[in-house]
Order: sequence, then C-alpha cells, then structure tokens
Amino acid sequence: MGKKQLTVFGYLIAIICIVNFISCSKESTTSSNPPVTPPVTPPVTPPVTPPDTNCKTFTITQSSIASQPCGSSGSIQVTATGSNQFMFKLNSGGTFQSSGNFANVGPGNYTVFVKDSAGCQQSVSVTVSTSAAGPLFTNVKNLLAASCVSCHNAGDPNGGNNWNDQCQIISQGLDIQSQVNQNLMPEGGPPLSTSQKAIINNWISAGGGYSN
Repeated sequence: MGKKQLTVFGYLIAIICIVNFISCSKESTTSSNPPVTPPVTPPVTPPVTPPDTNCKTFTITQSSIASQPCGSSGSIQVTATGSNQFMFKLNSGGTFQSSGNFANVGPGNYTVFVKDSAGCQQSVSVTVSTSAAGPLFTNVKNLLAASCVSCHNAGDPNGGNNWNDQCQIISQGLDIQSQVNQNLMPEGGPPLSTSQKAIINNWISAGGGYSN
C-alpha cells in the first residue's frame, strides 16, 4: 500500500471516530438530562370547623303584647333557661342586649335570637298581633263607612282622604270633626244628625285614638 493510500485511510478512520464521538456524546447528554416535569400543586382544602358539641339546649319562653295598627305600641318578652349569661337580639339586623324585653314593636312576625356565654345561639318566632279597636273609634269608623266612604275611598280619595283606612281616620280626626260640625261633610248629602255628630265629638273628646 502506498504512502498516499495510507494517508487517505487514516483520514477516513479519523472521520469515523469523530462522527461516533459526536453521536455518543448526544446520546449521553440526552440520557443523563431527562425532561423535568413541574410539580403539581394539590388544591388547598379549607379547614372544616367541627360543630360545637359543648352547646347546651336551652328553653326559650316568649310572650307579646298587641300593638295598635297605626303605630308601634306592642312589646315582646323573652326569657331563657338551661345555660347562663343570656343575650337577646330582635331579628337578624338587631343588636344583642342583656334584656329579653323589646318595646315599641308594631304588629307583625319577629324572630328573637338568644345567645349564651359559650356563644351558642337559638331562636324563637314571636307574633305581635293587632290590638282591638276601642268602642268609640269603632262607632266613628262605622259611621264614616255608612255616610262618607262613597266619596272618600281608595278608588276615589276625595280631598286625598280614604275613610276605609283607619289610620287616616285617626290622623284626620280633628278635621273630620270640623267638617261634620259645619255640615260640610258628607259632601252633597244631608248633614249628619245631632246624635251622629255626637259620635264623632265624643270620640275626639276621649282622645281621638284607636283604643278610645
């Protein structure tokens, strides 16, 4: 083999070795550095507050006094036993207080919340009814219904007055008395008799209220 042929053969061997070296280096790099998968963060579960098993079951007693329909004259009384240091609140928007008595309450349905020293809470429903009308006011209401409601009702509130509304009768009592005594009411009809006027006058003299 000539010298030139040996030189070419040596070059070929050198090229083959270089190619093999590069290929092995790539394989080595690939196998030693696998792709890194980012860790998966598990969802955070909020802690669950266990129920308070130390709460006592206490007994709530309630009563109420009726209210006039045109104001807040009723009251609620609530007591509790079975625990200690009770606090009381009228409806969810109220403020806790040490007394279970609530005054100036109008007709309607209410919820009283009761809480003890441990923070345990129970509630009770209370209804404040509408008190009965007084006899003098009832007579006036019946008289106006018979003589004046045709011109003073919700559909035809002559002068802005609806005598079917007992709260309007009370608020306009003095004006009704004046109109009747001057024979200006009933409008367009015969004036009330002396005994009918006395019904209104007696009511006003007694106070002109719902309970009179």
